[in-house]
Amino acid sequence: DRPNVFPGTARDRLLKLSTVLKRASALGLLPAAQNPFLTFRLSATGNKRPPRRPTESERLAFLAFDLRTIPTLFRREGFHAGLSLRRDIWHLQYLLRGSRIGDVLQLRERDVREDRISFTETKTGKLKSMSRTTAINALLAHHPPTGEPLAYVFPALDHTRAYGAESPAPAYRQVLGETINSRIQWMNLGLALIARAAGLPVFTTHSARHLFAEKVYAKTKDLRLIQAMFNHSDVATTERYMRTLGYDALDAATAAALEEDVSH
Repeated sequence: DRPNVFPGTARDRLLKLSTVLKRASALGLLPAAQNPFLTFRLSATGNKRPPRRPTESERLAFLAFDLRTIPTLFRREGFHAGLSLRRDIWHLQYLLRGSRIGDVLQLRERDVREDRISFTETKTGKLKSMSRTTAINALLAHHPPTGEPLAYVFPALDHTRAYGAESPAPAYRQVLGETINSRIQWMNLGLALIARAAGLPVFTTHSARHLFAEKVYAKTKDLRLIQAMFNHSDVATTERYMRTLGYDALDAATAAALEEDVSH
């Protein structure tokens, strides 16, 4: 019998095949038009209970946690500075109206003006612009500009690298996308490490977006306002972000409702 080279479910094997074909396309070994995975996306499976989202108080605790208390892994130089960088990137996501992580990673010095930060969202192609608040200025003070307009605000990406820009457009987008995806994984690993050390629930790059939306909604109850902030094409998309009564909130509400029965 032939050995099972790709153990796991059919979906696991498709994911591996997708990676191989995308890499071949990026290297010019496979025409982009012949790669079915450019337009085919594998959805998440299973009925796993979603992780609990952090609360506003936990967000503040996450930002205030002393990173120097985390033991250095493998005696790596710059370990704590790397964690601080990831937390700053996450925090700017939140401060920029819950911006997507890919847009914040690609934020360049030319996008940061004296009084505003403006950029075009990769996913929607729409302009996002907001004034520089005191909190944003305080964060950016830790990352002074180099004077190079094309330099990235954060060194998670290197502006001197082409990331496949010399390749045809589909391959270029793919190489850049794969690079950003690897940076997102790097971000999430660091965020999870900080959260675990602080005794907090899981923080991810996407939690910054949810937290901002939930905080604005709690103060305004205005879905249209959040829709405009997030550049959502329709309010139904915004409503999905507002489904804050997850399992934990439902469990708490149920316990409160049954408290009288338990006491009798």
